[in-house]
Amino acid sequence: MGTPREVGGYIWRQEVNRALQANKLARKKLTRILEDGLGRQRTVFLLAEISQQLGVELEALVELEKIGEEQAESRREKE
Repeated sequence: MGTPREVGGYIWRQEVNRALQANKLARKKLTRILEDGLGRQRTVFLLAEISQQLGVELEALVELEKIGEEQAESRREKE
């Protein structure tokens, strides 16, 4: 069995970074849409990419929540 997942641990930090990176990419693409006056087709494509990045961000945040719940449960079992 591997190292337990815990808040502040390696996997937790990895998920935080994944969420931050996905958010950064989504914001970058949204800024492009707002500032560059792109055509309709390119705008739709970028909106699809933004949606995908927000999904990645959500997955990472859900994983962070699970890690927190696992750690809380582990503490309760020790008490």
